[in-house]
Amino acid sequence: MMSNSIKDYELFHGVVLSRLTRSKQPITLLMIETNTNESWSIYSISDQKVFFKHCASRKTLRNNIYSWTFGFTNNQLEQIKPGVSLALICASKEMKDKNTGICFIEKEISNKIFSENSKTITIHLQPGCSYKISSKAIKGKISIPQNAIDKFALT
Repeated sequence: MMSNSIKDYELFHGVVLSRLTRSKQPITLLMIETNTNESWSIYSISDQKVFFKHCASRKTLRNNIYSWTFGFTNNQLEQIKPGVSLALICASKEMKDKNTGICFIEKEISNKIFSENSKTITIHLQPGCSYKISSKAIKGKISIPQNAIDKFALT
């Protein structure tokens, strides 16, 4: 018997879809693949592929900096092929926490942050600043503005 309860990933993915589809232009939306056990999905939004994943295990570091770690399986990395953007929902156990947000990584950057030896990325956020992404595949950190999702152009 299927449960009618709403799953966390459904709420989180709904937030991303709401933000991405705020457009005066007509859009098309298609869920390409999902794995409810791993809480990820890939969507085609006006022919642009976006991989969604959430992490609700936020860590609080020194100086009021928050951290989320996203691990990816080989199957997930196969879905994140060149040309796929990432919508990583950085959450906490409290749904309405003001430091919950969407780190939106456009395809040009998503292609650089993974390698055969790097299947995990860490996102740091100091309130009021940009997200900082790190992984073994890159040197240093990549800065992503908190409003990057609002600037994503659906063509």
